[in-house]
Amino acid sequence: MAKHFVTTMNKKLFDDYGKDLLMSYMNTSQKYPIYVYVEDDISKYPIMKNVIYVPLFKEEPECEKFVKRNRNKVVASFMFDAVRFCYKVFAQCNASKHGGKMYYVDGDSVFLKTMDDDILDLLLPDKVCVSHYYRQGMYTETGFIGFNMNHAMMKDFIEHYRNLYIDDTVYNLPHYTDCHTFDRTRKIMTQQFTDDYYEKKLGDGGTGHIMARCNLIHDYLDHRKGKRKSQKHSPEWLRR
Repeated sequence: MAKHFVTTMNKKLFDDYGKDLLMSYMNTSQKYPIYVYVEDDISKYPIMKNVIYVPLFKEEPECEKFVKRNRNKVVASFMFDAVRFCYKVFAQCNASKHGGKMYYVDGDSVFLKTMDDDILDLLLPDKVCVSHYYRQGMYTETGFIGFNMNHAMMKDFIEHYRNLYIDDTVYNLPHYTDCHTFDRTRKIMTQQFTDDYYEKKLGDGGTGHIMARCNLIHDYLDHRKGKRKSQKHSPEWLRR
């Protein structure tokens, strides 16, 4: 079964931390390609084996339209910054056209070990539509998501997910991050397709840095989110 990784960044984010993700991808000899959706000229980025740079605005004109339409909105905090997080969603939706199993990885992550078919299929079994780090009582951690584009339900999932931005209905949600649009889409799918839509919830369901506590992914990936970006490893990853 075809598989691929997906991430997104711009040149500033590449220089700040995205390069660490791609270097770790190379250093761990990942088997499957990674599609890197960028907001600027792909010629600014270094050529690497199996790293495929994709100009986001060219491939997803609706993303650029959304950004231009909403970039001057006053934002009280990151929780209400739909523009900041829309790039991830449009990248995921566009990359879904490649089919197979798609694994989204945040740009502030680092690979630690080759993710072979055994671990990738454990993270995203064949019968499952999406796998994710559900956190009880709060929004999902979206630093890593598995999308099984072979599943018949996923065309509807991607359409609902993308339309939250095309129709600006993201602004009807309590908060506007990609975590919230992902959870809204999950809710729609669960309600409309009760008998056909399947998920796998990864991790322990707790709050905080759930990925760092996950036995399944711990040896393969470290999500150095927030203030952890400047550190070799997340402190929570080291404490496990």
